[in-house]
Amino acid sequence: MMKNSHPQLRRSAIILAVISLTIVFAALNVLGAAASQHSAGATPTATATLTTAPTETPVPTITETPGPTPVPSATPLVGNPHVSGDCLACHGNPNMKGKTQTGEVISLYVTPVVDQSSYHTQKNVGCGFCHLDQATYPHKRASQTSCRLCHADVTGGAVLDPKADMVFDLPFADSREIALSVNQNCQNCHGDKFEAVKDSAHTRIFNEGNRFAPVCVDCHSAHTIGPVTRIGATQICSKCHAAEYSAYRTSVHGAALNDEFNHDVPNCEDCHGSHKVNGPAEESFRANVATQLCGKCHADKALMAKYGLSTEILSTYLDDVHGRTDLMGNPDNTAPVKATCYDCHGTHNILSPKNPYSKVYPDNLQKTCQQCHKDASITFPQTWLSHKTPSESSMPGLFFTNQFSLNAVIAVIAAIVLFIIFDLRQRRIVKMFSNTRRED
Repeated sequence: MMKNSHPQLRRSAIILAVISLTIVFAALNVLGAAASQHSAGATPTATATLTTAPTETPVPTITETPGPTPVPSATPLVGNPHVSGDCLACHGNPNMKGKTQTGEVISLYVTPVVDQSSYHTQKNVGCGFCHLDQATYPHKRASQTSCRLCHADVTGGAVLDPKADMVFDLPFADSREIALSVNQNCQNCHGDKFEAVKDSAHTRIFNEGNRFAPVCVDCHSAHTIGPVTRIGATQICSKCHAAEYSAYRTSVHGAALNDEFNHDVPNCEDCHGSHKVNGPAEESFRANVATQLCGKCHADKALMAKYGLSTEILSTYLDDVHGRTDLMGNPDNTAPVKATCYDCHGTHNILSPKNPYSKVYPDNLQKTCQQCHKDASITFPQTWLSHKTPSESSMPGLFFTNQFSLNAVIAVIAAIVLFIIFDLRQRRIVKMFSNTRRED
């Protein structure tokens, strides 16, 4: 049994080995075919040829087949600020700056939020309405060398660091020349205001050679233009008139406006005007203080009743020696030389008469009077009635004296009139008697 089984085992082993090898070779053929099929189905990106150097390790070299030459399109680039006129596409860059001819470097950045809050932007008044020379691109008077700052890849040269400042050469001597050139364009829309400014003290100072005298953009700003509030007006003036604002801020008027938001009290423009600005140095201002400035509020019965103040301030001033002398001595009231309101009460530092620092506080009156009356004694201020009308209860002596004087004047005038009437009657009788005797 054992002898006959060995040949059969050898034959079975050989058959199994042949079958195994066949399976292995078949699997290898399938894998190879799949790899070839995958290579054939991939999308080619370039045509490649392989070359081998005779003495070096073969290195693949890829040669791209050039495509068709692109044809420039006639359609403008979408978002190109040169075409669309989107100023903020360039000026919205915080690193954008300009250098004037004197070397002054200024920012050309416009905050988008500030631009959108401007009164002009809300009314669809674009940048070109004010910046006429920059309304189109390239800007008028602009240096062509500025192109390289943004387009170094086209003009050649080193490409700037995106975080570095982009400094453009400006065709202006300094920043003030820029402000003055833009300021002239305000009259294109605001002609009436521009005409009013011509008679302003600011314009007079400017014409005298001070190019830093206030113009439109100094008060209304360049881009944050909006309605000017009563408090905002005082803050605008404070940029140049710091000392005057400091005095006004602590005055009875300024404290009420800023601390209590009381809009009944005067601010800078109520006394000096907004566009046609004038001040105490001008005759017209001094002449109108009592009647048209201070008297405008202090003679208003409805307004003064809210604060328990007398409305006889103007009338008592016009009745006393100061007001009456000016009215009689200057019929046109063009150049009052006697004391007017702010001579006694102060200009910007007006305080309540009850305030110890007030110029009309009882202890300070002598010094105030000595501004004009150099030899005024300590009793001199007692002659001032403090804008009070004498009454039977408050000042009985002066009241009855005034009544007696008034009645005496009336009596004298009446006597003179009666004397004239009787004299005329007597002359007529005498004349008639003389004519009758001649006839006889």
